[in-house]
Amino acid sequence: MKNKVAILLWLYNTDLAQEFTDILFPHRDNISIFLGLCKDNDNNQAESLFIETFKHLDINYFDNGGTDILPTLNLLEKAQDYPFFFKLHSKKSNWGKNRHVNWRVILVNDILYGNNFFNTILGLQKTDIGIVASKSFIMRNHEYTNSQIILELSDLLGIDYSKLRIKSFIGGNIFAAKTELFKPFINKAKLKTLLSKEVGLIKDDQNGTYVHSMERLFGYMAEYNNQNILGRPISKNIILNPNIKQHRLHLVKLYNNDCYIQENPNVYGQIIEETDNSLSIKWKNTEVPIQKYIPHNNYLINTNVNTKTII
Repeated sequence: MKNKVAILLWLYNTDLAQEFTDILFPHRDNISIFLGLCKDNDNNQAESLFIETFKHLDINYFDNGGTDILPTLNLLEKAQDYPFFFKLHSKKSNWGKNRHVNWRVILVNDILYGNNFFNTILGLQKTDIGIVASKSFIMRNHEYTNSQIILELSDLLGIDYSKLRIKSFIGGNIFAAKTELFKPFINKAKLKTLLSKEVGLIKDDQNGTYVHSMERLFGYMAEYNNQNILGRPISKNIILNPNIKQHRLHLVKLYNNDCYIQENPNVYGQIIEETDNSLSIKWKNTEVPIQKYIPHNNYLINTNVNTKTII
């Protein structure tokens, strides 16, 4: 166990079971999976798939309350002896100006897919790093309608809110972290009771919520313990773009054959074709034609140089 990492997965949407088993399978010798399933769902197929795929597996059933927060806390109680954990959930809602961005794939890809898993662990082994997450979704000082409830929960959990200045957290609430930072949230009966009252799709557009407040407090734990949130991945795919100040953008390829620009994940597309000599992308955030890029001196060059709007 000492050499393993805890995977906390709240799999409410069981049709995503294959996606998660495929991503986790290459790391099977380095992880223990704590799987949370909703009592109200038909979990037979998903459960069978995980049992057939993984040896180090602990399956748990929870009520549908507290969105992904409450199940995570329940799973974390079982995994608190592990030095690191990954917090995952089967998010299906899209993000972006036109709701065209699959941010579940971005969030999971950037910390877990392929070598990103090992880079995440290397990050967490550093003394000044408490959380690792997708660089594009590290938010700062954005409590929205949740400030009062955040103060309420801070008081309940014995967190000195006045120590916080930057107040960074991870939008989408998928990340990896040092387990010790999350001890203030473990075995708190009153916190669980408050979270359990928020059932189904919970929004904080009009009023603050306990689940959205906890999403922020999760991220705050890095700063609270004098540590940082490390953004990943390190993208080696650089698009040269003369229309922007820095003249370059970082392209991140995803495990579902989509891609996005790290500086602005709203620029999100699908890889249509990729060869050794070219890369074709259909950007979903714009009506411009398919963009074709050619590699040159470790950079990607857009061949549509005469197009007014290029990426």
